[in-house]
Amino acid sequence: MEEKKAVHSTEAPRSGVSAPATATDASHAVSGTGRRAPSSGRQTSARLEWVDTARACCVIAVVAYHLYIWHFATMGVSGGSIAGAAWEEISDDLGALRMPLLLVLSGMLATSKIRHGFGHGKTRRSVVSNYYLYLVWLLIYAVVGSFLGSYSPTGHLQGDLPVALQLIVPDTTLWFIYALAVYVPALSLVRMAPPLLIIGVLAVINVAIGLLADGTEPLGLKVIRLAVYFAIGVHAKDLIFRLVGTHKYAMAGVGLVAVPLLTVVFHLGIPAALNETLHLFRALAFVGASFGITAMLVRFRWCARAGRWVGTRTLGIYVLHPVLIIALSILADGPLRSMRTVVADSTALALIYPVATTVLIVSTCVLIERLLIACRLGVLFRAPAWIVK
Repeated sequence: MEEKKAVHSTEAPRSGVSAPATATDASHAVSGTGRRAPSSGRQTSARLEWVDTARACCVIAVVAYHLYIWHFATMGVSGGSIAGAAWEEISDDLGALRMPLLLVLSGMLATSKIRHGFGHGKTRRSVVSNYYLYLVWLLIYAVVGSFLGSYSPTGHLQGDLPVALQLIVPDTTLWFIYALAVYVPALSLVRMAPPLLIIGVLAVINVAIGLLADGTEPLGLKVIRLAVYFAIGVHAKDLIFRLVGTHKYAMAGVGLVAVPLLTVVFHLGIPAALNETLHLFRALAFVGASFGITAMLVRFRWCARAGRWVGTRTLGIYVLHPVLIIALSILADGPLRSMRTVVADSTALALIYPVATTVLIVSTCVLIERLLIACRLGVLFRAPAWIVK
């Protein structure tokens, strides 16, 4: 699978169990589709709005990245062209930075469950809900992939490992949902340990895997490697909210300077261990910048509304977008073959195409989710009560 080739590429949901401020099941950590209780004040509302907007940015970045590597990169746009070079650089950055942001957000939303411990009912229900969603969509991906037969992009749906093995070793884009089912009980078991120790150990593991992977990284290994970001979200939640509330401009400014600066440093031939360590810090700088920027953007009501609209619907977007991208690729290889030439021959179209197509896919995912729920198939996006009770 093409996605496995980049060591620093990282992958990633409407309501399930509890309110978005504390939820951690996939239906909240990636989406939060449940209806909130009325806010107790403007400050609380603003907090929820920037979190929703940040989640919206995450899932849009996931769609854009997969659209590039699975579809746009095969459109024949020259890598030496303005559009080709620009989208290749954007894709590289999205591949490295989108999932640290989503995992930190997910960790923030998981804090209360982890503090309760695995013996608490809500914590257990969260784990069951996450794994239920993972199983449901793993089976759907397997069926759809089998139906499509030998068409090459179906590997992105089915993964390279047998479906039976993927019950314990994720090998598709669903690895993020699987990770939530693992992170919550794991961190609950060590919740009494010093947070800095937990984060430090996971940071060392992150760097070590980056060194050992040597250019390749199975998707299942991401569950271990990227756990540090989830842990940071869990243990730094209060600090993050304070910084966003009082220093959002500084967070945005420092992050916007640090990210490109560290990107330049990576090309200076520094030692591998230092390179991997700085990748971790660059991801955290990006997270800080994203939080600061989204906190500023939600001051504009249209932006807050748009962020909430997408940010509370991300489970459907996350699980459905691979199928739509593959369907688009099939069309581009068949009835819409001429579209490849049109896009490849126009710099303007090549620049606009990924943006317009990402918007189309996100909107279509939301529409499909609504139709499935209207057809009484809400169990595809939310674990039945008898399973999580």
